[in-house]
Formats: sequence, C-alpha cells, structure tokens
Amino acid sequence: MLLVGQAGSGVVVCLVQLALQLARVEPKLAASLFFFSALLVVLVCRLLYSPIIFKSLGSLDGPTDEAEVNDETSPLLMHADLAHYLSLIKGPNAVDRMVLEIDPAARRNALLRAIMPYALTVVANVAVTLALFPGFASLLRSTSDTLISQPVFTAAVFLVFNLGDVLGRALAALLACIAPVIADDGSKYHARARVAVSLARVAFVPLFLALPLIAPDCKSSIVPRWTGAPPATVLLLVAVLAATSGMVASLAAKCANNVTINGRTILPEDRVVVGRVMTLATQLGLVVGAGVGVVFVGAATA
Repeated sequence: MLLVGQAGSGVVVCLVQLALQLARVEPKLAASLFFFSALLVVLVCRLLYSPIIFKSLGSLDGPTDEAEVNDETSPLLMHADLAHYLSLIKGPNAVDRMVLEIDPAARRNALLRAIMPYALTVVANVAVTLALFPGFASLLRSTSDTLISQPVFTAAVFLVFNLGDVLGRALAALLACIAPVIADDGSKYHARARVAVSLARVAFVPLFLALPLIAPDCKSSIVPRWTGAPPATVLLLVAVLAATSGMVASLAAKCANNVTINGRTILPEDRVVVGRVMTLATQLGLVVGAGVGVVFVGAATA
C-alpha cells in the first residue's frame, strides 16, 4: 500500500495544478503555489512514512541475544558437520542447498539470476512510461478548444495519469489479496510473463505518436497523426498507460521479494540485495526512458 500512497501524492499535486488553471491564476503566482504544494506533499509523506521505514530497517538487524547467536540449530553454524547438516535437508537439491548456505558468492549469484527477469521488467516498464510521460504527454493537444482550453487539458492529462497510476497499483494490491498465487508467484514462468507484458507496452509508443499535438503541422512526424482524436480518447489512452505502468511495477517489486532459490525462500539479508538491484533497475529505466523521451519531444517540436 506504500506504492499506492506514493502515487496518490501525485494526484494531490495534480489536483492543485488543475484548480489553479481553472481559476485562471496569474502564471507566476500559480507556479509558486504549485511548487509549495508539491513541497508540502513531500514533507507530509516524509512524516507519515518515517515510522514505517525505521520499523522495517529495525527488522533487518541481526540477532542481538547471545543465546540466539549461539543457537546450535542454526544451519549456518552447523555446516561443519556436513553429514548431520545434509540429514536435516529434505528434497532432491540437498547438495545445492548446502552450497548456497555455506558459499555467499554462490548464493548471491543464484539470487541475482532469480530476480533478473523482474529487474528487466522494471527497466522496460519505466523506460516506456518515461519516454511518453511527462515530456511527450505535455504536447498532447485538445481538439475541442471551444470546450476546454489547452492549459486545462494539459493539467487534466497529468491528473488522469496519476489517477491511472493509483488505480494500477491498487489493482496489484487487490490481486495480491484475492489471488496471491498469481500476484506473489516468483517462479520462472511468471517471471518471463512479467517481462513479456512489460515489453508489450512498447505498443503505446506508436499510439501516442499518432495523437494530435500542440504543433500539428510538424513535418518530422514519425507516424501519421490522427488529428481527429477527441479529448476523451487521449485521456483514456493516458489512463491505460499509467494503470499498466503502476500495476506492472508493483507486481514486479512484490514478486522479486518472493523469489525462491532451489525451493527455499530468501533470507532477510537477501531482500536488501533485491531492493538494491530493483532500485538500480528503476534508475536505468529512468535514464533510458528520459533519453528516448527527449528524442520524441525534439522530433515533435522541430
């Protein structure tokens, strides 16, 4: 639900932007109010999330009780007696499991192989989204100028995107509750399916490039423009882009934390590695998406 709240904070800021446009506030004053509203949302989120973050960090601390550290039943402390250790492990992959327990490098490599599909999912998902939003999306034009002004329409595009993002993340959370086998599955089959879905979102690119833009007479258009697209169609496409982005990202993050190595769940310290890899994947997706977005905006405004 933290991801849903993160997207919800964007909705608040976009509502402020839309209200300022509808009220026809002077541009400099509107920019200042918008900036301070965004800053206020950041501060409020910081206050609300701090207790949760500190609590989660505390759960990652190692055992502090001396008796707990010296527990003879700990597999990590019993690996010297290999015969006894193997006798405690059931299943066909007993030797592989033992190696993963006593060899940190082998365990780390196995973990990286397990979460790599979800990292690729995040890279592709973020790259496609950022390639189209916010840069290119800010150029989308309302074809009904008599009903809605261009500044209000642009504010509505941003609001609809954030609402779609909230919906997508909420659907992911709902799916995790009603169908945890599907939402939380960290198997190879579901991992590959996530990658396929994120790559399929590339189809949004030609759809967006065909929408009417503020500069409709641009001769460098990559694809023929559908200049008759009504505002409702444009907003619906933006909503679907955002909803799929939020849902795919949330499911990928959740499944990455539920991967298994040789049938065994990962340890708390492994989840730290998962978090770092997924963060790196997000940053890589941002870089790729921003680069592609600059190309699209440049071509549309040339």
